[in-house]
Amino acid sequence: MQLQKPLYFEATWGDVKTNKLYRRPTLTNFANWWSDFKNIKGLEDYEVNLVGSFCEKHFGHYEGIVKDLDIVLTNELQDEEQLKYIMSHGVKLGFDNRMLVDLSWATEVSKFDDWNPFCKIRIGKTFNRILGDKAYSSEYHGDDERRLDCGMWAFCFKEPPSSWFKALHRYEQGQYQGISADVREMFN
Repeated sequence: MQLQKPLYFEATWGDVKTNKLYRRPTLTNFANWWSDFKNIKGLEDYEVNLVGSFCEKHFGHYEGIVKDLDIVLTNELQDEEQLKYIMSHGVKLGFDNRMLVDLSWATEVSKFDDWNPFCKIRIGKTFNRILGDKAYSSEYHGDDERRLDCGMWAFCFKEPPSSWFKALHRYEQGQYQGISADVREMFN
């Protein structure tokens, strides 16, 4: 029997890079991530919200495949450099726990029944992956987008983005209930 050489893997988002192949998130690796992430300096200034498919599957009845953990920090932006530190470490800790953490800061957590314009900050404009000899790239867009002095990207939405419509469609189909959860309360 000949062992196959594992495929090359690389993921890059902002200044964070990994060669650890991540998997679908589980409650166990989420709890391990939170155990490390909760003590990052400056995080106490923000609410930490779990949204998206993982939240809907855990607290609702979503039956689809969960690919990542969607975490949205809210509250007034205190310091861009500090936020970059928090978010970069959160993404890196996700990779260390073998999962993709889609971590952002937003002016508010979006609701499906009441659209409001909002802004979101991400650690990078693109998320790139290489698996074997194939490269994949996801680029984020907003109605207004700009690179911040700290290197992160701000995206403001005057109209709902495609991700909002994707979630709204799941909500209208009865797959989503519009659930979000306070991560601190989840693990108290």
